[in-house]
Amino acid sequence: MFVLTVFRCGSIKKFKSNLSSLAGNFIEYYDYTLYGFLATEINAHFFPPLADDKALAFVRVYGVFFLGFLAKPIGSIFLSKIGDLYGRKRALFISILGMLLSTFMIGFSPSYESIGGYAIITLIFARTLQGACISAEGDGVRVFAMEYWGEKKYCLANGFASLSCSGGIFAASYLASLVLDFGFSWQWLFIVGGFLSLFILTLRLSMDESPEFVRASIKEKPHSNWTSFKKNKTLITYMTLFAGLNGAIYYYLAVFINGYLADILGVVSQQEASKISNFYLLGYVAVTLLFGYFADKVDKIKLIKLSSLGLIISNMIMIINAQEDCYPLFLFLFMGVFTYGIVVPVMPLMMSLIKVTDRLRVLSIGHALGSMLLGGTAPLIGSLLQDLIGIQTITLLYPLILSGCYLLTAILFDRKVLSSSA
Repeated sequence: MFVLTVFRCGSIKKFKSNLSSLAGNFIEYYDYTLYGFLATEINAHFFPPLADDKALAFVRVYGVFFLGFLAKPIGSIFLSKIGDLYGRKRALFISILGMLLSTFMIGFSPSYESIGGYAIITLIFARTLQGACISAEGDGVRVFAMEYWGEKKYCLANGFASLSCSGGIFAASYLASLVLDFGFSWQWLFIVGGFLSLFILTLRLSMDESPEFVRASIKEKPHSNWTSFKKNKTLITYMTLFAGLNGAIYYYLAVFINGYLADILGVVSQQEASKISNFYLLGYVAVTLLFGYFADKVDKIKLIKLSSLGLIISNMIMIINAQEDCYPLFLFLFMGVFTYGIVVPVMPLMMSLIKVTDRLRVLSIGHALGSMLLGGTAPLIGSLLQDLIGIQTITLLYPLILSGCYLLTAILFDRKVLSSSA
């Protein structure tokens, strides 16, 4: 379907442009999220051993996980400005180059036993560089795809972009589970990711620029960062809330809950915990194109509200089942579906409200701030809740609270922004 759609739009060069952007997104999210799925192995490789405190060990490794999100706003300010002033293509090229270098660093780094504290320093630097680069990649590819496909297909283009990043995350989750099943070296997963990034780097040398950006750059004079942020402060605030809450829900259910149930509580095996993550991601990925297609034709804000309600109900059922240490896979499948339902309409709604030469900065800085404040802290907060309180119900209550906050944000956005701009 993707190939046919692209060829209807034009030439082989256009196909290569779509391929290099979407495949690059796949690879970068594969590289970036491997860390979360291999938290236990990374903790053993890069840090000195802790005898019995598994919860504290996860606080340590997810602390470095959070550093990647802390770097997102810095990378966002730098790379999104390049994207708005000089083109989406240049920003995407720089982002894949940085991801290539950081992924190779993790893949080839010696262990703590071999080089001591230098291993921790290497991990921190690599994770920080990954965070800075991923900030412009995900949003840059979405903006590029939506501008390339046109306003009537914003949500479908966003669906393809989401499918590429979700596919990368799903691949990371699945391959990480194979490490547990077959016992081969986990670092090979990063090394392969680095070489794939090198391949995408060569493709991006010849990709087209976004046609909508080319037209706008002739007519519009780009604002300075300060002017752009000041004029769009309300939209940045809502983008921060939407992206942060969604990211927190996503990373909590796709990444944190895996290690939490298997390594901290010990109520399921690591293989069963990997299946939980995989079913959640499968639900998320399975509906990307379907929801993307229909979101272009229905009321987008209603889709967000209904999906938020679905998440709230699903999380309540999960908490009830957790009292019996029961975690049905179908429930996580549905939560993945509802999570994507709250994601797909947001950026297209924002795109229609923002000047073309401000778009990447407004969307990227809002996304980066949300990821730093809420998304990146979710696994860390989960670890701290368990370490400090130790009550399973309290720890699992967090995604329910996040889902309720997302619904409230959607209601406010509808009343305060969409109604006033109509």
